[in-house]
Amino acid sequence: MQKYHLQNRPNREITSAEEIRDILRRGKYVVIALCRDNEPYVVTLSYGYSEKQNCLYFHVATKGLKLDVIRTNPHVCATVIEDGGYVPG
Repeated sequence: MQKYHLQNRPNREITSAEEIRDILRRGKYVVIALCRDNEPYVVTLSYGYSEKQNCLYFHVATKGLKLDVIRTNPHVCATVIEDGGYVPG
């Protein structure tokens, strides 16, 4: 796949490993984007982050659509969401 990531805004790319770890520590939710047979599937999940193992853990059932899609196409895109809570105005 050709690299398009931040092509127009290279100054916005986060390259610091410590900054990435900080985002993963603070985040509570991740949105994962999957695709099977040209049909997209996007889902929001809560996650846990292990700094020691440098990996994310997702709470999912042992069966279901997410796992079926991942088995068919393991290419997954994810975005971590910081929960800023409710901001008046």
